[in-house]
Amino acid sequence: MWRARILGDSLLYAQTHDPNPSYADGRLRDSYFVAPSFVTSGGPVQLDGAPAYLNGTAVGNVAWAGLALARLYAYTGGQSYLDGALNSLLRGFPRLQGWGGSGVRPTWWDHGVSPSPAILDMSFD
Repeated sequence: MWRARILGDSLLYAQTHDPNPSYADGRLRDSYFVAPSFVTSGGPVQLDGAPAYLNGTAVGNVAWAGLALARLYAYTGGQSYLDGALNSLLRGFPRLQGWGGSGVRPTWWDHGVSPSPAILDMSFD
């Protein structure tokens, strides 16, 4: 369980310590780089060295992180995990209505199906 808590706490930290102000809404990135460490000396998460294609937010990836946080809440009762799950899931899904403000609706399978298990899982807890 301690490993799950470390992972969950790291996801929560990433939600609130992104160096880009446009990510201050609780979204997570597709990946984070931990070389030399997860956190830079100034406190934000490490993004240096990330390939551009992994520096964004895909709904499927956010859904998996939200599902992990929701399950961690179910096992621990830690309110911060539930808050993080809701923040991750609810902040990511409005983007389905307009991809990055472009007004183009994504039609990929990933964007409709990946979030579904996370939402269903949270609705039964």
